[in-house]
Amino acid sequence: MLVISRKVGERIRIGDDITVVVLDVTPTKVRFGIEAPQTTPVHREELWRRIQGEESRRQLRPDTRRAPADVSQLATAGASLNVRRSKAQTMDLLPPIHEIAAAIKEELNSITKAVVTVEDDESRLLVRAVLPDVCEPRPKDVIHRGIAARTNAGEIHVQQYLFRQVCCNGAIMPQAVWGQRIQRVGLAAPTEAIDTVKSELRQAVRQAATSDVFSTVAKQMQLATNVRADRAMRMLMALPLLAQESPLQLPARIRREFHRAGDRSLYGLMNAVTATARKTPEPELRWRLEQLGGAVLSEIPTPVLIAGNAKRLACV
Repeated sequence: MLVISRKVGERIRIGDDITVVVLDVTPTKVRFGIEAPQTTPVHREELWRRIQGEESRRQLRPDTRRAPADVSQLATAGASLNVRRSKAQTMDLLPPIHEIAAAIKEELNSITKAVVTVEDDESRLLVRAVLPDVCEPRPKDVIHRGIAARTNAGEIHVQQYLFRQVCCNGAIMPQAVWGQRIQRVGLAAPTEAIDTVKSELRQAVRQAATSDVFSTVAKQMQLATNVRADRAMRMLMALPLLAQESPLQLPARIRREFHRAGDRSLYGLMNAVTATARKTPEPELRWRLEQLGGAVLSEIPTPVLIAGNAKRLACV
């Protein structure tokens, strides 16, 4: 290894075409400027390693061009193709997924004790964090407050999350209830832009963990226990998400969960959807079902909400 000392503004030449300039030096980092031909790829080491790893996996991946034998295999092959496309797009975005997950965990640990689960297939990140705050829509039916975060194309979404202790079901509240989106940046972005994204992400996580939305959602859940789910069930069965996933028989599975529990309320329907989500192995579909479960609370009639504002739900 060649070791060279340089001051700010001084340069290093590599061959005839590459120049490295020292732009700035601080106690924790050094900034370089690199002049290189467009045909010469320049990457941060961690991104280079990810690119090399993806290339190695692509070479080892078996040929999937042969037609699948049945509908389920066709769905699997299509999902695999979408994942590969998504991976290629995600490789060009910063911060990388592992840094996003680390920032979320670090911020949560600085606020409170949280149980964090992370799903990362290198093309997307799904994070669920369960916090100590709880409420009881019904006696001894404990619901934990939480945070859900995911990468979606060039964005990071942070939303409110509910975790039902008795059955380990999770529900993600819609963006309209509370949610923030942080835009990621490209590979050519300066360090300051990447740091800004991380700072916005940390702030969103902190706000999600400390906002007073949980008390409002808790009250809605209590009201939902007294509203029949007939209309909401009909609307739910007509949604494109359930119709598109017909090979997985989602409508029938949700109905079975709903009737098995015997709770005909909106709260019971929310639990039926989230129970179906818990038993769904595909991460993306499970996430969408958890979002659907959270959206069920929006079907509470306005007069019930108005009347419920006069009632108090005890939350710890």
